Amino acid sequence: QMTKNISKTIHIDPTENTHPITINEEFICENCGFKNIKAQGTCRNHCAHCLCSKHVDDKTPGDRKSTCHSIMRPTLISYNNKKGFQILHRCTHCTKEIFNKSLDDDNQELLIKIMQQQNIIPPNMR
Repeated sequence: QMTKNISKTIHIDPTENTHPITINEEFICENCGFKNIKAQGTCRNHCAHCLCSKHVDDKTPGDRKSTCHSIMRPTLISYNNKKGFQILHRCTHCTKEIFNKSLDDDNQELLIKIMQQQNIIPPNMR
């Protein structure tokens, strides 16, 4: 029996920030035109009305280093015991996928519609 020993070298740029960068500011959604206010107690990274995001971050949340800048659409909702409900956004151009925490003022009807498309019953509707 032979065992292969595979090693992978990872090069890390010491000048690159690997921790999320906190950016919480108002913005106008490029998808629907809704004016989004600052989030309470966290960062807003998607529209509260249509739940779309914009592909601006590359490797680290808040780094604003992406060159794509396309709309990211909500594709599914998942639940994380530590973070609560999360929205998976997929970029309409490069197809990168990123999970973002759902916020209290997010469009609940749209969140439920996405969950129903996944055949998930929200906890408050059981």
